[in-house]
Amino acid sequence: MDITQFCRRPDSRGSWWHRASLGDVVIAGFAVMAVLGSYPLLAQQTDAATDEAAEAEASEQSPSSLRLSGTLDTSYRLRRFDGGHDQDLDVFFSLQADDIVKDRVDAAVSFYWHRDLDGVLVPSRFDPFLDLDQAADREFRLYTAYVNLNQAEFNGASLRLGRQFIDEIDFVHFDGASARLRPTARIDAQVFGGKPVSFFSGTSGETLYGARGDFRATPRARAAGTFYRYEGSEVTDDLLSLEGWYRWSVWAQSYLKYSWLNSDSYILQSDHFVRADRAGLDISVQTVSLLEPVSESTLNFNPYFPLLNSFTPFDFASVLAIKELGENASLRAGFDLRSADSVDDPVTAFNNRDFRRGILGFELRPTDTLTVALDAEYWKVDDDDRFTGFSGELEYRPTSRWTFTGGAEYGEYVQVYRDELALIFGEEKTFRITPDVITYFSRARWQNGRIAVSASLEYEDNSEDSDDWLSFQLRLGLRF
Repeated sequence: MDITQFCRRPDSRGSWWHRASLGDVVIAGFAVMAVLGSYPLLAQQTDAATDEAAEAEASEQSPSSLRLSGTLDTSYRLRRFDGGHDQDLDVFFSLQADDIVKDRVDAAVSFYWHRDLDGVLVPSRFDPFLDLDQAADREFRLYTAYVNLNQAEFNGASLRLGRQFIDEIDFVHFDGASARLRPTARIDAQVFGGKPVSFFSGTSGETLYGARGDFRATPRARAAGTFYRYEGSEVTDDLLSLEGWYRWSVWAQSYLKYSWLNSDSYILQSDHFVRADRAGLDISVQTVSLLEPVSESTLNFNPYFPLLNSFTPFDFASVLAIKELGENASLRAGFDLRSADSVDDPVTAFNNRDFRRGILGFELRPTDTLTVALDAEYWKVDDDDRFTGFSGELEYRPTSRWTFTGGAEYGEYVQVYRDELALIFGEEKTFRITPDVITYFSRARWQNGRIAVSASLEYEDNSEDSDDWLSFQLRLGLRF
């Protein structure tokens, strides 16, 4: 079946998409959920005993070892603002085929497909509905498509061929090959190489390759080292990193990573977690330090440079604490701090700013079916650039299949911005604005084992805009 027949560009006068009101869309969405929720065959599919019996019977009748599993996630999204509207259809599909040849061959594929139902692929840069899919003029993205060749008897060796990610390493998405080997029970080794994959820029003539090793020193301690070279069309970058994990106890652990970029110190980061079980207290601490400037000479590992310009060294720290208040309530509080090196260039300084952020939240579960959450947040960059926000959310679960959520968020912004048009003519004008934004949201979700349907509605009222923002999304998820 050609799915595009359901997604052809609509006629501006006769299409249901254009004639329907938001209420029609919402009613249709919840009608779909109600039909699925009452359809008896869906309940039968989720009965664990039935599934196990069917799988056992199938395995007895067929000698094949092939096992298929996957997901299909489809969503329809409608957005309206300032008299305009935008409708999109998004599909994500993944398929895993295990034991195509028993204990020897596996395969997997995953892709994302996007269709603008309004037929606008490359809108104006001032379009409020502009997103990456439309800006890139790309409807299809192949994320993975690979085959695994396994040799369990040879120290657990495996060879992966095709489009793939290296999960343990940042920015590694490529068409090529990777090999894994476990020479001893404590050591894992990996090598990889191929052509980089990018959905937003060309990679013709570029290559990447590298190696990684993991060493489990003790049941509590583990270390890893990675070398990764990216040979771009104009620049070649080398990234070297060392990582360490240590579990102090059942309730405490630490992670540390130090990296070098082109032989210069690059980033130092750490993550720590501790739980005081008797006190019902969890504490997480994260730190990140950029040790050298990130600029155009490191474009391969800094793809945002053309937009955000250089980053000067900075230190960042974050602390989050969650305290249980009995069995049915909890309190959370956190604080973030960023301190950057001062710079004289106003363009560079715009993206290298200090800030403080604090959060405070409370969650109450008065019954097994009801949860209430209240949150407050405060950001401060300077006296003329800050944000204060409050939110409340109510979640109701009448049955194991249904979940209803509703709430509101309030945000007050204080901003100073430059008039770019005046700047072109040699004048620098700044304006101070303090918009109040209130967002109302609701969501309904029905799940029955391998099938999930959800509908969400969001309405935003901004004091600085003459019109309000409205968004509706309907999602269908299948797991098989």
